[in-house]
Amino acid sequence: MEKMGVIEKVDEPTDWCSGLVLVPKPDGSIRVCVDYAFLNPNVEREIFPMPNAENFFARAEKAAVFSKLDANHGFWQCPLDQRHATL
Repeated sequence: MEKMGVIEKVDEPTDWCSGLVLVPKPDGSIRVCVDYAFLNPNVEREIFPMPNAENFFARAEKAAVFSKLDANHGFWQCPLDQRHATL
């Protein structure tokens, strides 16, 4: 992700770093595990919760066209404001 310009290396301590542990998988590859326990209390939650399935299907009952969204890299589309990059 760093090579792609999505993230950048930070060499100094910040308030927003979370614990990182590298765990070997049975196949020999590495799993990256992050402890967000200290970050979670500072995350701003959405004001409007996502609708549940009942509400969604009630609103979509007359819909004729559906699409599939590939959100695998969706969070990469929201760049961090530079003034908040090292808070």
